[in-house]
Amino acid sequence: MDAAVQWARDMGYDRVCLNVHRQNLAAIRLYVRKGFVRTVPDASVEEGEDRYAMPL
Repeated sequence: MDAAVQWARDMGYDRVCLNVHRQNLAAIRLYVRKGFVRTVPDASVEEGEDRYAMPL
């Protein structure tokens, strides 16, 4: 994950955002430790999908 974030920064991206199922607590904890922020459920996914958008 660190390498992917660094690659994005090296390519000039100023933002990285993940989508994660709300029930995937282990992934959410990992992403928060890496600096991502849990937001409201992501409205851009299909209805019935229960995910958070997590920007860095």
